[in-house]
Order: sequence, then structure tokens, then C-alpha cells
Amino acid sequence: MVQIRLGDVFFNRKAGRYQSKAGGFLSVSDIDSILAAEEQALATRLENIAVRAIKGKWDSGELERALKLEIKESSIQMAIAGAGGQKRVAQMNKKELGRFYGGISGQLKDPYKRIERFTKQITKGKLSEAEILARSRSYVNSVTPQFSKAQVFERRNAGIKLAKRMLDPTANHCPACPQYATDDFIPIEEIVPIGVACPCGRHCRCRIVFKGFSLSSRNGMIG
Repeated sequence: MVQIRLGDVFFNRKAGRYQSKAGGFLSVSDIDSILAAEEQALATRLENIAVRAIKGKWDSGELERALKLEIKESSIQMAIAGAGGQKRVAQMNKKELGRFYGGISGQLKDPYKRIERFTKQITKGKLSEAEILARSRSYVNSVTPQFSKAQVFERRNAGIKLAKRMLDPTANHCPACPQYATDDFIPIEEIVPIGVACPCGRHCRCRIVFKGFSLSSRNGMIG
């Protein structure tokens, strides 16, 4: 099976489902697998950046800039996919684009500050090599929420009014997840996107159902 990359994914509004550029519709588990692969690839790139710093090839300033650039570019790609794909983003008007990219920037403020503290600790010799590698990989969790944020943003633009966030009954949830779950459909603007303000990032396996897309099996689209 050919691996589907995040850039090959777009949202079919009429069908209420994600689809690959090759033409096939994608299941929720397909999307999970694609996102997991992107996360792993990003974690590897972040670790490689840290290795260069450990080997003395980059100073702390270069390390900081490289980490920030990597999570910024990855965040944009995650958000574009969540919003429906590059074609959909290209159709946004100036106001929508401002809100779209503003949301990405807002999500990056906290990890940028943490990266700045991180590189200062390295300069002061406070972290071991193992800690540097682990910390660099951890910034993946700053990127993954962008998919769900953009997903909720785009569904609102598509006219969806109601949504429901559900817990995965088999997951070991972090303390934040249960408080974001809803018993029924509520106004979509009250839904907290998956991974936002949540220590487990996207790894809680929570789901958002958007009421309004017409599917054969249910009146909704699982995000």
C-alpha cells in the first residue's frame, strides 16, 4: 500500500469526509495513521537538530531558530490539512486567512517560550544529552493540536453549528480530557479542539463529531 502523506489529504465538503488526492476516501483510523506518521517524522527531525547542537555544529541561537522554524512549518502543514487542504485554504478570503494564520501563531507562542528556556538551559550546561534529545522530541505535542484547531475552524466556516467531543473509552486519558467531553451536541464554538490546553497533545484519542454532514450511517462527521 502506498503511504499517504499529510499533503495528499483534503476534505470533501459534499461527502463530509477526508479524501486522498488519489481519489479514495479516508477513515478515521486512516487519518490517525497519517497524523502518527507525520508526528514520528517530525520527532526525528527535531532530534536530528538537537544532535547537531550536541556535536557542537550549532550554537544555542542556531538551535533555537532551527527548532522554531521546524515546528512553525510543521504547524502550518498540520493546519492546512485540518482545514481541508491547500485548495481550500487558497479559497479563503482575507479575513478568514487572517484568522486561520492567527490561530497558528497563537498556538506557537507557548512552545516558542519553552524553546527559548530550553536553549538557555543548554548554554548553562543544565541538561544531559538524553534530556536534550527528549525535550527536542517533546515539541511535537505543540504541533499536533493544529490539525484539530483548523478542523473546527473550517467546519464553522462551512456552516456547521453543532458538535460533540467524545472520549475514547479504552484510552488512559490525561486529567484535562474528561472536562472537555460533552454529553450531547453543543454550539461548535464551545468545543475545545483536541490537543489544545491538554497535556497529552493529540494522543488522548478523543473524537469530535460535527453535526450537519450527511452520512449513510449517522448525521455527522467524526473528526
